[in-house]
Amino acid sequence: MQCADQLLTGADIAGRIGAHEQTVRSWIKSGELKAARFGTRIGYRIKRSDYEDFLRRRTLTGAITAHLLREAATAPSA
Repeated sequence: MQCADQLLTGADIAGRIGAHEQTVRSWIKSGELKAARFGTRIGYRIKRSDYEDFLRRRTLTGAITAHLLREAATAPSA
């Protein structure tokens, strides 16, 4: 059983979703993904619960975008 607040690294998250580590760092710096900085050499750590919240938000945003694109494609032209 995994703890809900297990700490993940940027590399962990990048590997899980197939993104580059720099992309994960960009999400952290923009505030999209909550993270804590541990020293200068250790880097960022992300709570598993914050990662799961991030995924839910991105999934919802993606679903809304897909819906809007479908609606735009079927809307009559002016």
